[in-house]
Parts: sequence; structure tokens; C-alpha cells
Amino acid sequence: MRRSSRRCAASIGGLRPGLARSETGTRWEYSFSPVDGGTQLTEWWEFPPAGVTLFEEKFGPAKAEELIADRSKLARSEISVTLAAIKRSAEAD
Repeated sequence: MRRSSRRCAASIGGLRPGLARSETGTRWEYSFSPVDGGTQLTEWWEFPPAGVTLFEEKFGPAKAEELIADRSKLARSEISVTLAAIKRSAEAD
């Protein structure tokens, strides 16, 4: 039996005329890899450069830096909560 990894991804927010959401929105990605006894789930996210520019234009450089730092801190602190919720859902009867 061949065991392979799978992943899913989405870009959230960051709409700007002329640019795709994937260029400006925060990209969230989940990968599922088989391991002995189960599946390893990994969450990854990225705030792309075009998204930073969008924030700087909307809020000014200093406020944009503060907002991005706050969002980054929140994303890091909530990763374990998200992964635990996915695990509960996947293991539910």
C-alpha cells in the first residue's frame, strides 16, 4: 500500500482589485501525513508580502506593523486549538 501526504489550503481576506486573493490574503494550509498508528496533521500559515503592502496602504506603516504582529501572535497561539478541534472532528463517531 502506498502511503502519501495530502494537503488542503485556503486564502482568507485581502481582497484588492487586480490581485488574486491568494496574492494578498493570509494563506492557511493543512497537511496530513501517515505515521505509524495514525496521521500527523500540520498547520501552516503565511501573511504574504502583497498583504503587508495592503495593510500599510490602509493603516499606515506603523499601525500595519502592529496589526500584523497582533494577528501573527494570535495565529501562533491558536494553532494548537485548531489542530485539537480538527482531531476531535476526525475521530468522532
